[in-house]
Parts: sequence; C-alpha cells; structure tokens
Amino acid sequence: MAAAPAARDTPAAMNTRRCLRIAERMHVLLLDAVGHGIDARRMVDDSLYARDVVLVCDAMPGTELASLALHYRTALAEAPDTAPRSHPVSFDSIEPDDPAHPPPRRGWFRPARWFGR
Repeated sequence: MAAAPAARDTPAAMNTRRCLRIAERMHVLLLDAVGHGIDARRMVDDSLYARDVVLVCDAMPGTELASLALHYRTALAEAPDTAPRSHPVSFDSIEPDDPAHPPPRRGWFRPARWFGR
C-alpha cells in the first residue's frame, strides 16, 4: 500500500497553537458565511486541507476570512511556540513582596476576636 504524500504532513516550523486558534475562528466564520464549517485540528495536521480552506477564505475579499487566511500563512512560517503556558494570575501578582506595598493586615481573622468583646 502506498504511503500518503509528503505534502499532507505538518510543516516542521509552525506555531501550532496560533494556527489552531486561527482555524477555530475560520470555522465559526465559515459556518456563518457559507453554512459549512471546517475541522480545525485537520487544518493543522493536513497541509493540503489547510491550503484548500485558506483558498476558500481568500475568495472572500473584504471579510475577516481573507485577513485570517493571511494570518494563518504567517503562523505557518513562525517558529514553534515552545514556551510553557503560565496561568495569567499568580500569587505574586496578588500580593507582591514589595515593601512599599505590604499585604493587607488580617487582624480581624484572629480567633480571639470571634467571641466578641
């Protein structure tokens, strides 16, 4: 049995996370515009499928789809995003160790204050 063509493989250098986000947005807009969505995961994994979807988006000038097609091509040429994802809020951002901004006092929480005066 013959192997799949090499063109169907994922490009070696691509920002997968960004490509997937763009493909998901394309899916929503294409559902709205033509009544047919796409498979975002397949866009990232199959370059021939991605090419076809990008060509359909290019055929709609003046819409966000044409802009997304350009952004998708740019993301394909970007280096892979290898930085680990961090949570947007950390304990350091809530209570910094800056002496100019000490943490709030929590005197009301002492057990001795629970029973009134």
